[in-house]
Amino acid sequence: MNNVNRKRIVSLVVVFLTLGMILVLLLSSNLFRNNNNRIKIGYVMTGSASEGGWNGMNYEGIKGACEQSGVELIIIENIPEYTGECSKTVQELVEKDAEVIFLSSFNYADEIADVIRENPEIQFYASASGNVQEKNLSVYFPRMYQARYLSGMIAGATTKSNVIGYVAAMDNSEVNRGINAFTLGVLRANPNASVVVYFTGDWNNEAVEKEAADILVREEGADVLTYHQNLAYVVEEADKLGVWSISYHIDGTGMSDKCLTGVVCDWQCLYQEIIKDYLNGKNMENNLVWLGIDRHVVDLSGYGKDVSEENIAMVEKAKTELIGGKEVFSDEIIDNAGNVRCNKGEMISDSYLMDEMTWFVRGVRIYEK
Repeated sequence: MNNVNRKRIVSLVVVFLTLGMILVLLLSSNLFRNNNNRIKIGYVMTGSASEGGWNGMNYEGIKGACEQSGVELIIIENIPEYTGECSKTVQELVEKDAEVIFLSSFNYADEIADVIRENPEIQFYASASGNVQEKNLSVYFPRMYQARYLSGMIAGATTKSNVIGYVAAMDNSEVNRGINAFTLGVLRANPNASVVVYFTGDWNNEAVEKEAADILVREEGADVLTYHQNLAYVVEEADKLGVWSISYHIDGTGMSDKCLTGVVCDWQCLYQEIIKDYLNGKNMENNLVWLGIDRHVVDLSGYGKDVSEENIAMVEKAKTELIGGKEVFSDEIIDNAGNVRCNKGEMISDSYLMDEMTWFVRGVRIYEK
């Protein structure tokens, strides 16, 4: 055998050995597990995957992201907060070998902090909750407040009574952040308007939410309604009452001719980003995944027939500003007690927005029951 042939053989052996090593690494990695040993992702939700609004949109998002990423999804539905069921559910997911568990409602992480701590090998992701700090817990959420701000501009430009009603579930940082961003948008379009907030104390209570809508219209004179609840009962009631509405997590313009727009999220885009980082081995310790309008994660669903071309142009201009980096919670912000919460030329930090929004901006009034 001459030297040329020997060199060729050696070169081929090196190539095959290299390819073999690469193949072994790929087969042992998360990305190339076979169908019988795929990564399992657990997902806990307060409602049903088949319903509209918050739970349905989240389900479609996580389902699409898991399919796209080639991982197995284990959905557990209808787990109310603070009933002890979440802890049992997570233990069930642990026994099913889930490597990643998403807690899709605000209070879940608080409820099962000890379970998270006792399972350091599992990566937990909690929706919008910053109250629990563990190495194996990351917080995720879309920057819904950006779209809330834009929808507030539409509400402020549309109202004739200068009173806008807001039916809200809980007095927590996530909900309050949305109320404040919405009100800042309202005041940008109409400095004379105010936002009256009715807290229901529940994420999903049709009777209470519709009663709240009635009170805000009949007692407070609101002619535009919006909400932070799981389902669009407020849009339905606004339609019956003949007032305008703005939907949340659903395009309400198909439900009512009086719906002006909807605050929506591309949940699949958000979940795919999280799963991709996990599969790629990114360090998720104390991580905050908070994607917004510049990443096409949040937006408005479109515009109803009562939104003028002039108002559409106003909102689109503001959207361009946000995409370009302008922050909703920046420059001078005064709360409804007259305190300065942000000075000109400054902005409120992400960590503060996520965990410490315990106050309301000027223009917000809480309905006293």
